[in-house]
Amino acid sequence: MAESRRYRGLLIGNAVFPRDPHALPALDGPLDDITQLRKALTDPESGLFASADVETLADHGIQDLREKIDALFGTAERGDVLLLYYSGHGQLDERGTLYLCAQDTRTTGLRATALSAIEINNIIDGSPASSTVVILDCCYSGAFKGATASVPVAGRGRYVLTSSRSTQLARAADRPGRPSPFTGQLVRALRTAQPGKADGHLTVVDVYRQVHHWMTADAVIAPQLRFAGEGDVLLARRPLPAPRKSEPPDGADPDYDVDPGPDPVPGTDPDGLRSARGGSASTRGAASPGDPSRPTRRATAKRLGYAAAAVVLVLAAGFLVRSGPWTHGTRAQPFALDGVYRGTAGEKQKDLAIVVFRPGKPGETIGTIDWPDLECEGDLKLISIEGTRGVIKETLKERNANCWPWVELDFEIDKGAVRLTWRDVKVPRKAVLLPVD
Repeated sequence: MAESRRYRGLLIGNAVFPRDPHALPALDGPLDDITQLRKALTDPESGLFASADVETLADHGIQDLREKIDALFGTAERGDVLLLYYSGHGQLDERGTLYLCAQDTRTTGLRATALSAIEINNIIDGSPASSTVVILDCCYSGAFKGATASVPVAGRGRYVLTSSRSTQLARAADRPGRPSPFTGQLVRALRTAQPGKADGHLTVVDVYRQVHHWMTADAVIAPQLRFAGEGDVLLARRPLPAPRKSEPPDGADPDYDVDPGPDPVPGTDPDGLRSARGGSASTRGAASPGDPSRPTRRATAKRLGYAAAAVVLVLAAGFLVRSGPWTHGTRAQPFALDGVYRGTAGEKQKDLAIVVFRPGKPGETIGTIDWPDLECEGDLKLISIEGTRGVIKETLKERNANCWPWVELDFEIDKGAVRLTWRDVKVPRKAVLLPVD
């Protein structure tokens, strides 16, 4: 259970860079980002982190950051869940390596004065922690290559959630006292998003899906998610719904769990049942209170239940005759997948694909497909469906030479997996997508 595991976090926010103010202008959001995120993570109602286990670093130098990150991962135990968050400036060197800037960073000396993604990954690789979550809110954050399908991890999984792609700038806070758009939606998701499964917990994938939906509603800067290992990581909790009443209170009629209300007006029949409850002499056929032929409330309810069941059976039989055993493509049950799936595609099956499906009907958008390594993202529109097979169309959201502007795919739902085959492409391209638990 999540509560039996120790959650620890390090939140870094760098807003001023006095050694290189022209190349690294001051930012309004980072200090508010770490403050609001800490409150969400440690919220008594929804948080999984104890206040003492979440540390914030505001405008610290490079050596402090190195030592704090090393301490977080170096002192972890096997069952720990570790979260590393950064908000500030991100910079790329000539090789495309991502660097996270500290208070004393100089862009002319990134290797000596900033934290590289390579350095951070080396620290994480040596940690015994079972699960690691890295969240980056900075420009070029998608260049953090800390979690790919080919990278071994020393625990259950490693997740990297970023505010943008490797070639994109991140949106900054629009004024002082407010978080950045990405972190603002991240905090909102931790507090209000609903879990994909009714188990009372919100996972990293749940958070990604919701933040991605909000962030891409009015902008092309799309958050990214990379992961390796197995399973999912819980980030917040949700109160479970109150259990339904299973037994009536003592002394109550077991066929009724609410007050039947006031007696009807004598001489009327408001609900179509001539029970003559508390009737009058003017009501024809009214039975006396002691008459054994008088229908009881229990008997009346049972008769209604039998009648309703008969109607349902007749309608169901007619529906099966018309639709057959597969109803995925009918109006009664359209495309019904809902969740995050991942797999690899391409001639050598090296291209990672992350697909977020949602239910829909032919002609509707049923999800998105993301290619993190190719820097491509597209919408998926359902063209047709019959049984467990059909056709979807992938349309690229942005122009990118690595991906087709649009392409149609055949799909088949097979025992929980989704098999995709691209149509009319020169290089054979197939993928088997599996749900992210």
